[in-house]
Amino acid sequence: MAVITLTPIALVAGVATPDLLGADADDSAVDVAATDTFRIDCRGVGAGKAVQTKILLVIETQTAGAATVTFDAGDYPPAMTQAKGSLAISLAASDIKILVLESARHLQNDGYITGSLITTACYMVAYYMPVGS
Repeated sequence: MAVITLTPIALVAGVATPDLLGADADDSAVDVAATDTFRIDCRGVGAGKAVQTKILLVIETQTAGAATVTFDAGDYPPAMTQAKGSLAISLAASDIKILVLESARHLQNDGYITGSLITTACYMVAYYMPVGS
């Protein structure tokens, strides 16, 4: 079991993202194998310090199997709404999901959002949501 780090890409208004996912995707998508844990690096927001932010995450299953992605509850502080607990997302076979993660719920005190993947490998890519969104 490996720990995979995703580094979010800043979204810019009026600029297209690179190819997102799948076998022909460029390096923006990260391959997370079944049983891996992962972390999303939120330390790059606000002059290198973790701040309350939103992460847009795109997840695609790699095979015909279903998958479950779990995002851990954050630490208090900095995650002010960590009492809502962890979040589990189910993906069907050959599925793609897009979700917004709030650091206010999931941010760990080291500046990462952490989680795990079970059952089937997935491609993941993370983006910083523009400020004020």
